[in-house]
Amino acid sequence: MAYEIITLSNIAKDITGLETGRLTVIAPVHQNKHKRFMWLCICDCGSDIVADTCNLSNGHTRSCGCLSREATSISRTTHGLSRSPEYMAYHNAKLRCNDETNNRYEWYGKRGIEFMFSSFEEFIGDIGLRPTPKHSLDRMDNNGNYEIGNVRWATIPEQVSNKSNTHNLTLNGITKHVAEWSRVTGIKPETIRYRIKAGWSIEDALTKPVKCHTM
Repeated sequence: MAYEIITLSNIAKDITGLETGRLTVIAPVHQNKHKRFMWLCICDCGSDIVADTCNLSNGHTRSCGCLSREATSISRTTHGLSRSPEYMAYHNAKLRCNDETNNRYEWYGKRGIEFMFSSFEEFIGDIGLRPTPKHSLDRMDNNGNYEIGNVRWATIPEQVSNKSNTHNLTLNGITKHVAEWSRVTGIKPETIRYRIKAGWSIEDALTKPVKCHTM
């Protein structure tokens, strides 16, 4: 489908280049009837989708729909599910956080890392299938929980880079990691990271509410 790229108004925030889930924001294409900008995005699977600013910024729209289709496919298939690498990653992460006899519990559950997915279907619905055998489960904030918005499939070089770039934010003399601030403020971790990357002050990134209007 052909899209006509439009010019943003002076008051509109440019989210070109934002990555959320499997999507990369390419350009604004039009405004809807509520005057909200709609953005052309390219999904990692190769498809394109048009989504609005709010759903992209807060992480509600994370793919062209392929994540949901994969989750549905997996939830309908029980044969051999417990042997899949995706299920083993889910199961092992859960043990690291919840099982005191697990040999890695000391570095996870004991230091407060929680496993917050309610089911394997919810886990796959958020993260999708493993892209390649070289990818393994990773938390974007290494001091955050296994939860929606803080997990991904990543290669070893990506994980090494992530561990050296964990975000600590200080507000009013209190320092917390992004995932911890997310739990305190109710603002999604990816939204806080995007705001900081876009040049927002720490105070604004952690205190300004996300303005989402129901269409």
